[in-house]
Amino acid sequence: MAAPLPSLTALRAFESAARHLNMSRAAEELLRTHGAVSRQIKQLEDELGFPLFVRGGRLLELTEEGRVLAKCLSIALDDITQVLAELRESRKSKPIVVACGSTVAVRWLVPRLMTFYHQHPSIKLQLSLSSQLEDASSGRADVAIHWVGTRGKKARPGHIPLMDDFMGPVCNKAFASDNNITARTAPAELLSKTLIHSETAPGSWQDWQGWHNAPNASLPSHQALWFEHFFLCLQAAVSGLGLAMASQALVAQDLEQGNLVAPLGFTKVSNGYEIVRATHPQNPKACDSFIGWLLTEGQKTQAGLAALGTAPVT
Repeated sequence: MAAPLPSLTALRAFESAARHLNMSRAAEELLRTHGAVSRQIKQLEDELGFPLFVRGGRLLELTEEGRVLAKCLSIALDDITQVLAELRESRKSKPIVVACGSTVAVRWLVPRLMTFYHQHPSIKLQLSLSSQLEDASSGRADVAIHWVGTRGKKARPGHIPLMDDFMGPVCNKAFASDNNITARTAPAELLSKTLIHSETAPGSWQDWQGWHNAPNASLPSHQALWFEHFFLCLQAAVSGLGLAMASQALVAQDLEQGNLVAPLGFTKVSNGYEIVRATHPQNPKACDSFIGWLLTEGQKTQAGLAALGTAPVT
């Protein structure tokens, strides 16, 4: 059990006197009398069992113990002052509005948010399930996480790269077994299976077809399954409905747990994910703290993907 702390009032009186090396100035700062400050410090010394000031001269002088305690109290009181200021500001400030696509939110951002709140307990976030760039540029959001895509798009000036993207077909083990899909399966043969498409990224299979120099033929439509959102495509793949085109960063956990396999591995796309910051966010300092955290998490994700590699996962 920790020893009880001395009176915080006495500690505050000592810190002020030690900083000024003057009892009168400490009394003025604390709105107390000179006598009251002197008595509180004397009581503190009696409780501690050693002197904090060298007495006898006209000027105050700290003992060695006094210097150590004064330094510690100065740091602690500064930290308390800063935290209290942040907490007061958080009650007055609005949350940071973060625009993010639903799949990125569910599979990448939200599972990591606990670390952000641990590091920045006074900053609040409001998540908006949208990845439109206009959300940040128009001021509807403070920060947007945007997938640049594969079809010739380029990151715009002022946008901050978050992490690279690697795309590849995924399905569950049973579907791969039933359809004789292995790491040796040719891309053209894979395209004859049931393909799952997302309305938010309708050209992803055609892009993959081009990367692997597969015959530029029309994809079979009689077996195609279409879903409005990308995360529904991934769930359909987990459920064994077919093959979905997936971002490696968003299915890494499913691959590790065996919910999905990636029989032909992953291919790096020309553009990955980026961060868009509003020109005039509601709380610039908090906004920049969140962006800094995002970049750190993006680096961790990249390192994890680098360790996994892009080889087939079966």
